[in-house]
Amino acid sequence: MFSIVVEDPIPGCTNPQSLNFDPNATVSNGSCIAKIIGCMDPTSPDFNPNANVSDSRLCRQIPSLTAKGFYRKTGTPEVFLNFDGSNFCFVDSPAKMEAFGGFDQVKVVDHVKFTGRDLGVCGWPNGLYRRSNEPEVFYLHGTVTHFNTASSLCWVTTEDKLNNLGGRAAVNIVPPGADLATGRNHKGACL
Repeated sequence: MFSIVVEDPIPGCTNPQSLNFDPNATVSNGSCIAKIIGCMDPTSPDFNPNANVSDSRLCRQIPSLTAKGFYRKTGTPEVFLNFDGSNFCFVDSPAKMEAFGGFDQVKVVDHVKFTGRDLGVCGWPNGLYRRSNEPEVFYLHGTVTHFNTASSLCWVTTEDKLNNLGGRAAVNIVPPGADLATGRNHKGACL
């Protein structure tokens, strides 16, 4: 006499090409997960959020932007200033970008990645400024610092002083509320 042994089925993923293949499974239970091979490095422009199997050969590494200058990522309006290779800041208004010399100098790149410290919002460059809703003229001057601004800010109290600094034609008109003091020491009236 002989006997037939019937084993209980073992449910699981029976597809050997699947991510979760179970070699002990005898019956497919529909749980197989397809392998999606791709770049799993979130710092790479080739990052695939759906990938579940990493292949680093599919990942390009973006070099850090170390050259001094203004940069903007393709398709975005934000401009950053990399001013010494180890510090960078955000140019927070079109008026400030114009004060730095205009948008023609901005390099448009596929990816913006800097090495160094993010110092936040860039200060205004040296020069004469007047907010469009106020009569006072301010003189931003001094030694350039790591924040790409000079050390001092003072207000011009006389026409003679203004003429000595370049006259009304040299005054940059900026939007109301422009924070001219970012990164500077306010010295009061210009002497």
